[in-house]
Amino acid sequence: MPAHQIKFEAMIDKMIQNYKGKHSIIVTNKEIRDQINNKVRQKLPIQYITNSSFKKNPQKITKVLNYCLEFMKLPEDLQGDIVWKTVNKAIQNTLLPLPEKPEDIPEDAKELLLFENSIKNKGNLRAILAALRKVIALHSYWMNTLRS
Repeated sequence: MPAHQIKFEAMIDKMIQNYKGKHSIIVTNKEIRDQINNKVRQKLPIQYITNSSFKKNPQKITKVLNYCLEFMKLPEDLQGDIVWKTVNKAIQNTLLPLPEKPEDIPEDAKELLLFENSIKNKGNLRAILAALRKVIALHSYWMNTLRS
């Protein structure tokens, strides 16, 4: 048996022993063992996710979340497109808003750009928007620092 499986089984056994001690019983039924197993299956992915540092990479985040949801044995309808849309929406909510028009970008921020604003290759759109957000954030930081 693989080491991770041994640790998982040991964790479940420990939880069952804790339950038996807490409730002063000798034997547990299948329903209680299943509930403990489900709680452990929920606890491990939650700990992993809360201790992870994800970059704004929706593919990686969705892959990890789908694996965790499958491990937790949650309903299938919580996987796939729903997770993908939720991850992308969460990432969009954390991004700095961009100016509505290119003309609204401050001139000194435009000078920091290493590329022209016109986007001809839409395949690079995400990278261009990420760079633009960083430049605008850096510009805003500098302007706020200079004012202070």
